Amino acid sequence: MKWPGAAGNSRKGVAETLTTVMPAMLSSSRGKPADKAIRRALQGWAFNLNRRDKVEQPDEIKAALKWLADNTKSASTLADADVARAAMSRLAVKLDGEPAAPATVKRKRSVWFNAMEYAVERRSRSSGACTTQPCGPARR
Repeated sequence: MKWPGAAGNSRKGVAETLTTVMPAMLSSSRGKPADKAIRRALQGWAFNLNRRDKVEQPDEIKAALKWLADNTKSASTLADADVARAAMSRLAVKLDGEPAAPATVKRKRSVWFNAMEYAVERRSRSSGACTTQPCGPARR
């Protein structure tokens, strides 16, 4: 990840991609904040260097980020093929469940693989399923 030196739009794309796969990384839905609140917390605060530690977070954002911290799977679970496939499948659909445009999937997949390579580099997860599984829903 080239976060500190990346251009603003690149950071926005990374934040969007990581937010897209987040539902696949949740370990529980008990007490889950609204999806919109989670997206706002991630994109507007957790992945926003200009606001993260400099601006007071609204209570809704604090609650969403606390819930996410307590209910998100470890990056190491991405070594499991089912978890990896669920995360990558999220890249292929829009918020409304409709298929995403091929260019969007390609862009998000590129960002996702870069993030996974970074996780391996940082030893947050081992190499494996996440980089070997095809992107998109399983074929029937």
